[in-house]
Amino acid sequence: MSSPDHGLVPHISRLAAAHNLAIGEASIRVNELGLDFRVAIADTLDGEAWVLRIPRRHDVIARAETEARLLQAVAPHLSAAVPDWLIHTDELLAYPLLPGKPGLTLDESGAPVCHFDVASLTYAESLGDLLPELHAIDPAEVRDTGVVFR
Repeated sequence: MSSPDHGLVPHISRLAAAHNLAIGEASIRVNELGLDFRVAIADTLDGEAWVLRIPRRHDVIARAETEARLLQAVAPHLSAAVPDWLIHTDELLAYPLLPGKPGLTLDESGAPVCHFDVASLTYAESLGDLLPELHAIDPAEVRDTGVVFR
């Protein structure tokens, strides 16, 4: 995770509170990796970790709505955890953090750090398990999500 701009942390805290999500300001960790969204992970006051995505530009909201519809459509068909956007507004997308560890973060200098070995048998097996699940989804179930199929 990267070090946040000190004005950003209070902004994220206020934004979460405005959406009825009580987070501990000291727990906010900002990851500047996203191009379309500024991403933070923070703990609620009861200790649950959440992902908070703040749009960098207004034009990303329409694509996010498509993403939300697609996630809802595919989630019941996958054995992998899928984000459940409990907060979805023009100012904030937020959901409980998925189990496990992030696959990619930034170090203190801003360089990407990959947290899994793409040459590992475990990675290959888990990806190999997921791909057939995705391919088994009936295209009719995702046709109305807004994703363009070619």
